[in-house]
Amino acid sequence: MNKMYVCLIMCIFILCGCGMEGLQFFNKSSTEEKVLSADKDFKDVLDKKKDVDERVRYRREEYQNEKRKLQDKIKDIQAQIVMEKKQADMDIKSIKAEIDPYRQKINEQIKDAVAQTKYVRDNIKRHKQAIEALERLNGKSDIKSEKWGEELLNLRKSLSSEEMTLSQLNEKINLLKMKRGLLRR
Repeated sequence: MNKMYVCLIMCIFILCGCGMEGLQFFNKSSTEEKVLSADKDFKDVLDKKKDVDERVRYRREEYQNEKRKLQDKIKDIQAQIVMEKKQADMDIKSIKAEIDPYRQKINEQIKDAVAQTKYVRDNIKRHKQAIEALERLNGKSDIKSEKWGEELLNLRKSLSSEEMTLSQLNEKINLLKMKRGLLRR
């Protein structure tokens, strides 16, 4: 609303013809002529100002040109960085792949050892069942046969051997898993 009042007042001044000199735009050349007609020595100062203005303009242009060149270089360097990163990633992947055969071999060994462990566990289970069956039969029978006693002893030895094998297989699996852990990416 205040802007509207100011505009209205200015329009009134213009229409009335009052204050036209105050409303005129600054005219540099006419102002310069008036100042120089009053003070001839001021021309040296104005010439120096023109020289300074020209040097400032030239320096700004130099700066803008250098800035453009540097920005172009930055773009080129950024593009090089992207390309170098891609190449490095491919090289790293290739280098890491050198260990893959060892990793695969260890995984196969673990798989085989786990299968052997399952087989040994099944044997242990069968041995325990056979021992329990023989002990029941031996306990119920009036005749304690030497043959059953030998069979029982053999089964217990075999069970002990199977349990030892299972223990060794578990140690082997643990060692293989540690090796695999060391070869992780």
